[in-house]
Amino acid sequence: MFGFSRSHSPDFLIGPGLRVTPLASTFSRALWGGELSITMDTETLPAPVETTSEKVEEAFEKSWNVIVWNDPVNLMTYVVFVFMRVLGFNKEKATKHMLQVHQQGKSIVATETREKAEFYHQQLQAHGLTVTLEPNEK
Repeated sequence: MFGFSRSHSPDFLIGPGLRVTPLASTFSRALWGGELSITMDTETLPAPVETTSEKVEEAFEKSWNVIVWNDPVNLMTYVVFVFMRVLGFNKEKATKHMLQVHQQGKSIVATETREKAEFYHQQLQAHGLTVTLEPNEK
């Protein structure tokens, strides 16, 4: 029925790395009352990476700078508008950062947690500004 002879003792794969080997002399005896041995292939896993409170604290530290770079495309008034809208700056602070971008080529407009810095990065890029993130070197 299954193509096994009486002299053959087949191994059956019943899952990834799991094999059933009948020890009885015939296939039918192996299924109905014969002895079975079950072997499992094992592999050594690498040691688990420890998640320490230091790593969690590091992820939430204000350690990422949001840097806006000068570009020849956006008007100065538009950059002030975007700083006010996205970053919540008042007009004076937005103008100060806009002038720093214009005169020095870049300005660090925020130092935040990685998640919030990535959010600002995405929002400023969506408004057409040239923005990068880099770790804050304390």
